Amino acid sequence: MTELLRTENVRKSFGHLQALDGVDIHFNADALTSIIGPNGAGKTTLINLLTGSLGLDSGKIFFKGEEITKMPTHERVKRGIGRSFQIMNIFPMLTVFQNIQIPVLSLFNKSLKFFSRLDAHADVIAEVEKISRDVGLWDKRELPAGELSHGDQRLLEMGIAMSSQPELCFLDEPTSGMNPGERVKILENIRRLSKDKRTTFIIVEHDMDVVFGLSDRIVVMHRGKVIADGRPDEIKENENVREVYLGEELEEGLI
Repeated sequence: MTELLRTENVRKSFGHLQALDGVDIHFNADALTSIIGPNGAGKTTLINLLTGSLGLDSGKIFFKGEEITKMPTHERVKRGIGRSFQIMNIFPMLTVFQNIQIPVLSLFNKSLKFFSRLDAHADVIAEVEKISRDVGLWDKRELPAGELSHGDQRLLEMGIAMSSQPELCFLDEPTSGMNPGERVKILENIRRLSKDKRTTFIIVEHDMDVVFGLSDRIVVMHRGKVIADGRPDEIKENENVREVYLGEELEEGLI
């Protein structure tokens, strides 16, 4: 597989708290990877460093062989790195179409004028339609985003993340707060988009049913370190993982 992103000895502290402690990790194209671990393991901090939301204390980050350690977020987006957020990040007063249209306009180097003719940007409209259909929201494109269900808002946020046409896209707890029906819908979309191999997804998730049902590879973090990395069946049998994170769930037969 082609390597997309890797880190070398990445460290990050917040005061006396060592959030990441010498993390070496890589992500290959076309492999859907989940990152799991207890609260405070360093999962979201790692995503924030890889996408440029935080600066690291030491170490290096490479994307497609190019060092991006000090590259700002917008430049990483241009290179092909996207993300969604743990906290909802949409414009509730704008329609579904407009929420996706704004980042697509940026991708096409065009400015948004709310009262200009939209048909002047046929290429943008075609791309927004494609993304809206990909995430299953085309039929709701005229609805204000704030009127969508929680699950559909998560789908919209995934559409916004996909609007930059990322080669690598991080999804931070994409099923958080969803009911079972909504969860099935977003998982089906992630599976389909992943199989299309247009985007490689890295997911941070607490729901073990999601993790073991969706992933090609699972990375387990604990206290700022990677303690296990492998296929779902390997992770289930890993004694370190069972001890620090999955023991209770495994004993109860939940996964």
